[in-house]
Amino acid sequence: MNNDVKKYKWGLLLGLCLLLFSSSAFFTNRIKTDNVISFGNIKVQLLNHTLDENGNEVEVKSDEESLRYENVSRIIKVKNVCAHPAYIRVKLNMTGQDDAGTFPADKYVTYDFADAKWQEKDGWFYYTEILEPDKTTEDLMRGIKFDINKLTKDHAGSSIKFKVNLQAVQSQNNSKDVFKAQGWPEEE
Repeated sequence: MNNDVKKYKWGLLLGLCLLLFSSSAFFTNRIKTDNVISFGNIKVQLLNHTLDENGNEVEVKSDEESLRYENVSRIIKVKNVCAHPAYIRVKLNMTGQDDAGTFPADKYVTYDFADAKWQEKDGWFYYTEILEPDKTTEDLMRGIKFDINKLTKDHAGSSIKFKVNLQAVQSQNNSKDVFKAQGWPEEE
C-alpha cells in the first residue's frame, strides 16, 4: 500500500506540474471586410409657376416683377426628382425693403392655399403624404393677395421679396407621420 500511495502522490504531483506549466492555444483567422453604410440621396425641386395671359400654367421666369394688381398668380408645388420617397415641408416668407430698411411684409399678404394635403405646423407647411419618386405634390398655393392700400400707406415705394424655403427628408426608416419625422435640417 505504501507503493500505491507513492504512485498516487507522484501522479498528483505530475498532474499539478502539467497544469501549472501547460498553455492553452486558440486559433484566429483574420478576414478583411468593408462595412458599407448607405444613405438615400434626397433631391426635390421647387416648382414656382404662374398663369400666363391664356390661363396656362408656366414657370416664373423673372426674379423681379412689378406689383400692378392686388391678386398675383403664384403656384407653388414640389417635385421629387430622386429615386427615394421623401417627406416635404415648405416655409413662406415675405419681407419688404423701403427707405427706412427691411420690414416684415407678411401682414400685407394673404395666401390662396389650394389643397388640404398641406397642413401648417410651427410656421411650416407639411405635405401630409409621402412624395414618391418622380411625383409632384398638389399645389400648396394658387396665388397671393396683397393689401396694396395698406402697403403703400405704410411703406410707399417699397419692394417686396417672396421667399420659399423647401426642405425634405427620407421617409424610409423614418416615422409614419410627417409631423414626427426626424432629420429635418436646422433653420438658418
